[in-house]
Amino acid sequence: MSDPDPASLNRTLLFDALGAVLRRAERPHPSAGLLTVSVNALGAVNAQLGLDVGDEIIAETGRLLKSKLKSTDTIAQYGSNTFAIVVDPCNPESLRDTAETLITAVRDATVPTSIGPMAASISAGGVVLPLHAKTVGDAIRDSL
Repeated sequence: MSDPDPASLNRTLLFDALGAVLRRAERPHPSAGLLTVSVNALGAVNAQLGLDVGDEIIAETGRLLKSKLKSTDTIAQYGSNTFAIVVDPCNPESLRDTAETLITAVRDATVPTSIGPMAASISAGGVVLPLHAKTVGDAIRDSL
């Protein structure tokens, strides 16, 4: 069985993963994080090169992000150009390190598309659970 494409993972999976992390975080000392990662300049790509190329960039970026995560992390596509990543376990420093690793990996990669290789970049925001957010809704809102 092959790994699912991160773009096929949905908000339901994300909310389930966040709920499990928050329930576990009620015990002493455990923490996890939520990163939201957006592909930059996708509107310009779609307008100039077409939606298909934009979709390819999103899919390839999702695969690259997933390849850089720990096996205990969960990635889901949250919006058209946004991925949500549950980083588990983590603390504020490791969440920042994970975000920097992902930003650098995408910046340094060449994204293959049907019109040839392209560059991509991402922006990231995040929260540590339960330090910065106590509910799934708060985690999503505050990480965007």
